Amino acid sequence: MMIHESVMRVKNSELYYYLINKMLIEINQSSDVNITLEHLENNGYYFEKFIKVTDDKGRKYKFTIFPPKRNKHFKVSYVLGTTSVLYEYEISFLTEKTCLVRYSEDVVTGSKLQKIVNRILSPFKKKRIVKSIEANLNEIEAKINSNTTYSI
Repeated sequence: MMIHESVMRVKNSELYYYLINKMLIEINQSSDVNITLEHLENNGYYFEKFIKVTDDKGRKYKFTIFPPKRNKHFKVSYVLGTTSVLYEYEISFLTEKTCLVRYSEDVVTGSKLQKIVNRILSPFKKKRIVKSIEANLNEIEAKINSNTTYSI
């Protein structure tokens, strides 16, 4: 499991709504169903999405969005073949204009060979993933701060 924490210069509610809005857009585009924030918070949601990768014909991902806790917690899992990934954001209030975000990601694979490869490469992957997470969080922070308010 990989865990990363970062202090962001945005309100916890703004970060929460940003993440939820991105997920609602993804759901609505992938499943042609108009899911509301209230539905997602009360029931969660499951959908499948076909993603085309440049070197092959594409793959079907199965997404499960667990019911989020407003302004505090957001958790998603997806499955591709024998690999499942669970990632979550925990958002904590620090001050009126800052929050602490804790991102965790757990990858589970059914293949024994893949498990061995993951163990060997995990220190290198973690460093690369942390850089990617930091870049994504910085981008999110910049987008939120460019708007005066952000809510659904």
